[in-house]
Amino acid sequence: MSIVGKLAAFTVGEIILLILIAVPTIVLQFTAPFQSGFFPNDTAIAYPQRPNTVSMVWAAFFGLGAPLLAIFIIEIYNSYHDGFPRDSSTNIPVVIIQLYKLLGLVVFSFAAVLLIVQVGKESIGSLRPFFLEACKPSNNIGKDYQAVINCSADNARMIEEARMSFPSGHSSASAWGAAMTAFYLQIRFPKCPVPMIKAFFQISVTTIAYYICLTRIQDNWHRPIDVIVGSLLGVASAAMIVRLFFVVVPIFLYTRS
Repeated sequence: MSIVGKLAAFTVGEIILLILIAVPTIVLQFTAPFQSGFFPNDTAIAYPQRPNTVSMVWAAFFGLGAPLLAIFIIEIYNSYHDGFPRDSSTNIPVVIIQLYKLLGLVVFSFAAVLLIVQVGKESIGSLRPFFLEACKPSNNIGKDYQAVINCSADNARMIEEARMSFPSGHSSASAWGAAMTAFYLQIRFPKCPVPMIKAFFQISVTTIAYYICLTRIQDNWHRPIDVIVGSLLGVASAAMIVRLFFVVVPIFLYTRS
């Protein structure tokens, strides 16, 4: 099959996969999380609500932007170093094909991680540390487990949000971005002129992701276990993608010698 045919097949497959991820993601947005009960004297859900130090938009921007920026810079650098090789059948610069395929891979992988996280949030319905403040339950009395929670607060959206603590979406997105960036740099930039530069960027993205994770606990939006599991999901997903598409079935048409 020619490179054009391969790219066409890749594009069709990518679109199908994105649709398969988008449909359940959209459906989940209109699905209420599992209605878990609570103990009225549970101090773990009695923390004050604080604004997000890092919004989900910025966490996603880092998670998706860091690997994309690294890919763009490194692929162009590698191609420049090797004289900007072209595909023999189409005369298209190989770097353009590489970037196109990597863009699709990264976007699909990131979307898949967010879907996995959302499934966990909706399925478990874990109460956030500030749940009592967001809900203001009218049956917040006694010590016995309350299977049904009667919220007196007016903000229905926040009440629903307060039921989706596990796992942490911020942590998954940022950990995935940091891991994907670090793994990519290690695999696609093996001959860095100054090795410490590569290590610096790997440590930098890891530190940023670590900080984002810590803010989730600091802001009372998550417990440590939410953040830990969310981070593990992100790192494991990145490792799986790297293992499959960079090692077992390399997606690169041209590899530096």
